[in-house]
Amino acid sequence: MRTFTGKLVIWLLGGATLLLTGLGVVCNDYSRREDQSEYMALSKSLTHRLELTLPHGVWQLDEPYLRQLLDAELAWSAVEAIRIQGDAGLNLGRIRDGRAVRDMTPADQPEADDRLSVAITYLKQEQLAQATVYLSRESLRLKEQQRRLDLLLQVLLLDGGLWLLLRYALQRHLRQPLGQLRQQLEKALDQSAPEPAADNTGAISQEFAPLLDSARRLGEQRRLDLATLQRADARAQEEKQRAQQAFQQLELAQQTLEESENLATLGRLGADVAHEINTPIGVTLSTASSLANTTHYLTESLNAGTIKKSEFLDYLAHTEESCQLLLSSAERAADLVHSFRQIAQDQTGETRRQFPLTAYLEEIVRNLKPQPESANLDIELHGELDVLMDSYPGALFQVVSQLLENATLHAFQPGQRGRIRLESALRGARHVRISVSDSGCGIAPENRDRVFEPFFTTRGGQEHRGLGLYLANSKARQPLGGTLTVASRPGQGSVFTLDIPCQAPF
Repeated sequence: MRTFTGKLVIWLLGGATLLLTGLGVVCNDYSRREDQSEYMALSKSLTHRLELTLPHGVWQLDEPYLRQLLDAELAWSAVEAIRIQGDAGLNLGRIRDGRAVRDMTPADQPEADDRLSVAITYLKQEQLAQATVYLSRESLRLKEQQRRLDLLLQVLLLDGGLWLLLRYALQRHLRQPLGQLRQQLEKALDQSAPEPAADNTGAISQEFAPLLDSARRLGEQRRLDLATLQRADARAQEEKQRAQQAFQQLELAQQTLEESENLATLGRLGADVAHEINTPIGVTLSTASSLANTTHYLTESLNAGTIKKSEFLDYLAHTEESCQLLLSSAERAADLVHSFRQIAQDQTGETRRQFPLTAYLEEIVRNLKPQPESANLDIELHGELDVLMDSYPGALFQVVSQLLENATLHAFQPGQRGRIRLESALRGARHVRISVSDSGCGIAPENRDRVFEPFFTTRGGQEHRGLGLYLANSKARQPLGGTLTVASRPGQGSVFTLDIPCQAPF
């Protein structure tokens, strides 16, 4: 309210001041023109009087008479001095010096705004002398200045009176009623205050009764809205708690699925290793059985005394060949067991260690080759041999093996010939890029943006839960600290690209 009334008073006073100032300027301009007209009229009258009165005194050279005439004209405040110069060395003048009037000396040069030259002639025929009148407009300027001061004083007095009147009127007829209305509105909005009686509104009831009624309805609506908001907030808190519980359950389920997926990977890896190790063990068994039979036959011949030198030499050659075959098969089996044990250790724990990238990728490919689905597939490995990783090999195994398995299961039809290319290369000094590309059927455009979503699969069933690429993407981000992307066109194969740092984040 103070701001509103203050602005109202300022506008009213400003308008009144501008109006009074405009009127004063107009009046002052009119008075100034009147003064100018009066000044010009007096100048003409002065010239006329001097033309009539001075010739007689100049003709008679009556200086006292001339002084009296000049002093009489100096009674007009605009006249500063009058000098008469004529024949026979006549040089007489009177000048105003403060309040006194004295004779002019030849050195006196009065400052004047206007100068009047009056020719003094005798009988309008012969010029006797020349009178010079020095006029000043100082009195006009003083009058104009006084009028301006009077105008300023009038404006200030009128503004002061108007300000007092407006303050009284606003206080009496606006602030007091609105203050009472504010009190009634506060009572209407106060939840704990009792409903105000109709006769308590006093003098403002007739003017502000509709506003008070609206305020009561507003207060009631506010209480209803507050109750509704409280109920909605309570429901929101309940929904938030249920969402948090569901999120916790989802995280637990995701962790369980990841563990089951890891176990399933280990199970498939164990089956693959068992299939792969079966060959060197079979060779070892058959070689050992052949060597045992040959040794038994040679022993019987030795006991019977029928052994020949050639048979003994053949036995020695067969024994040497068998030993080499047994040794190579045993080394092959030992390498497979060591590789499986290292990968199993990496799978069961997030162990961070240093390892050569290409050699580790070779172990991954070697352990995944025996799958039946990959019988007609060629898996090519290309990589730089000098890349040393300081990362989590278990997570890297899960990502790469899942990409290879995904290409094996989804890129080709059963029995179809195809090629899968696993390639690694340095990207700068601290990053590597591992890509798995295939020559298969590609990914449909509507599925390309969904391949990393959990539980999304194009082959529904018990064996395909749609978590492989989702877990691979998760492992690529954490703990490997990289990104996994896909590019594919129908009929032109797919390329999965893994960009990771050589040193994984801690």
